[in-house]
Amino acid sequence: MTVMTRKNMFNIQDDPNSGIKSKAPLGQSLIKITDENGTKIKDGYSDNNGFFYCEIPIGKNLTILGAKLEYLNATIEIQTNNIRFAEKEFSKTINTELILDKIYTDREINLENIYYDYDKWDIRPEAKPTLDQLAKILNDNPQIEIQLSSHTDCRGEELYNTELSQKRAQAAIDYLIAEGIDSRRLIAKGFGETQPVVACPCDQCTDAQHQTNRRTTFKVLK
Repeated sequence: MTVMTRKNMFNIQDDPNSGIKSKAPLGQSLIKITDENGTKIKDGYSDNNGFFYCEIPIGKNLTILGAKLEYLNATIEIQTNNIRFAEKEFSKTINTELILDKIYTDREINLENIYYDYDKWDIRPEAKPTLDQLAKILNDNPQIEIQLSSHTDCRGEELYNTELSQKRAQAAIDYLIAEGIDSRRLIAKGFGETQPVVACPCDQCTDAQHQTNRRTTFKVLK
């Protein structure tokens, strides 16, 4: 088996909100492979080019964990139950990749597709995969606590928008709790219209700009 550990490179260095431009090797990352019972199969470190090589058993459900100081843990699951060998074939190579995201403490990171309809706080269907991924990050990193912050566009009264954004943040928190995340690790914060991404004059904003401002972000608190 080959595991490659990599990190995201952003359009603006160390700005995860600027978009991913490429990926780069993340060497010397801890790799730990366990089976469905939590029994350790293999562990070690990726080399300076981000590669880790090992033999793994067949007939197992395996979890591969990647970890490195100052980065979020990442896991991937693979199954070797259905591996079949051709005649005179005695081995197969499984290639997999782990992307470890750098921890940016106290920096708000935009969550893709976490938007809201005007004057509503319901979680849209397209937001659920992103929240599911956030739940996975929290499960992979039980030591961290996060804040989910929600925002409105500029329309409506300021106090009302603050209350609306708080409901939006809490709706995302409630989704994560329903996925099994401990509520003590989650904080909801509504900022109303005070922190727009697009600071256009309110009566001149397009629908797309209003939509961009109706969003939820997260940041790692510790």
